[in-house]
Order: sequence, then C-alpha cells, then structure tokens
Amino acid sequence: MNDSISVARSELAPTGTLRVALNMSNFLLTATDPVSGEPCGIAADLGRELGQRLGVSVALLPYANPGELADAARASSRAASPRSGRPPARRKVAPRGLSICVPSSRMSRPQGWWRN
Repeated sequence: MNDSISVARSELAPTGTLRVALNMSNFLLTATDPVSGEPCGIAADLGRELGQRLGVSVALLPYANPGELADAARASSRAASPRSGRPPARRKVAPRGLSICVPSSRMSRPQGWWRN
C-alpha cells in the first residue's frame, strides 16, 4: 500500500503540493465561501482529501470557466481537476494529470426533503 501512495505522490505532487484546478462555473461541484472567499464544495473537498491521503499540501486553483482552466492546463504543469460526468464541449488539451469524474446526478443528502 505504501508503494502505491509513494507512486501516486510522485506522479500527482512531485513538488510536494497537489494542485487542484477548479471550474468555478460548475455550481454543482464548486462554490466560493461567502465569509472566507476560499473555494469550497465537493470538488474542493475531494482535492483536500486527496492531498491529506497523499500527505502533501494542497493548492486550490479556481478558474472562472472551463476555457480558462483548459488554457491554464495547456500552459502549466499537472493539476488534479474534479469534473462532472459530462464530456467536454471541446477538447483543447490532451488529458494529463488526474481528472476525477464526479457523477453529480447521483449525489443527494441522506435526509432529503423527499424522504419525509
């Protein structure tokens, strides 16, 4: 198990920091905390959890829309990017690094209003 974590750490966070790219226009996965101004939501939580399990620091990189994220990905090194299950509208960059697919159509609260 430790070998696989070491390999994942060296692949995903070679500098000791996991860079997590967030598409802030996807309100199902991301939001901005109104008090702190920091990114929050499912995608940010997944990035933080992955960083914790790898034992590295996490840098959340918010982008206003998918185009900005794609442009940054072309010009930059790897970043983990949680995304919805929809295929990208256009393919600007070749896949690299980590992309986490979150099936958002299946997420719900355990005690939803419809269960009462």
